[in-house]
Amino acid sequence: MEFAKAEDLNALGFGFLAMLFTTLAEPATLSAPLPPTDDDSWQRLFSEIFEKDMDQFREYCSNEDVWDGVVELLDEEDGAGWDLLGALLLARERLSEWYKISKEGADSEEEGVVDLPVSASDLLSHPFFQLKIR
Repeated sequence: MEFAKAEDLNALGFGFLAMLFTTLAEPATLSAPLPPTDDDSWQRLFSEIFEKDMDQFREYCSNEDVWDGVVELLDEEDGAGWDLLGALLLARERLSEWYKISKEGADSEEEGVVDLPVSASDLLSHPFFQLKIR
């Protein structure tokens, strides 16, 4: 059951990523075209090119002029948007780490592993969704 939740959270993360970076992007121009934003491109960039490193992934996004506004939004409140995306995109890895720690008999809170959000209300209570958009 937890694996299915982690898979759903991961898929939600890529959907959220695509929605943000297409609908909130600046209009593309000849000098600043919109980079590929399909699901396969996002997954390849995040997983293979940036090896699931949110800081490197953020740096890539910040170098695209059409995404300046999106990056600024995700940077608000000490990077709350990037934190949310990381929690979603890395849900499978977090679950794997949780299982590993559980097998070793350690308490997940002692090890600093955050529990997976398990409901819509958990996700909606994330600081990113509390932002006041200017």
